[in-house]
Amino acid sequence: MEVGALRSGDPDRLGTYALIGRVGEGGQGTVFLGVAEDGQQVAIKLLHAELTSDDKALARFLRELEVAKQVAPFCTAQVIDADATGDRPYIVSEYVPGPSLNQHVLADGPLAAPRSTGSPSAPPRPSPRSTRPTSSTATSSRTTC
Repeated sequence: MEVGALRSGDPDRLGTYALIGRVGEGGQGTVFLGVAEDGQQVAIKLLHAELTSDDKALARFLRELEVAKQVAPFCTAQVIDADATGDRPYIVSEYVPGPSLNQHVLADGPLAAPRSTGSPSAPPRPSPRSTRPTSSTATSSRTTC
């Protein structure tokens, strides 16, 4: 995933996070590459300014935040922080370097479906990204992938 330069009018900080580049932009907001005070790189999605007064758009953004918090840790980048009540709401998550899903599909085609192990009772295979425990107590309040 190529990180572009910040543009004129982009903030240089959101909360305690310094913004160092643009990762992407969509209909709902812009995603920035940021750095936390401890040096950790993070992805920060900032709601577009024109949507902050749109109740439906703001509700969708807040719903995205709540759903993202419920996804099991090994399934997606985890939410680290958020400011849902400020003038410009944003969501901070883990930064995962690499191509976007769209870039991967354009370059290599759609992702293949997981192959069945042939045994209906076989447990699901752990994600290769997973380095965290996946016990039922660790993920009981989270949605599965």
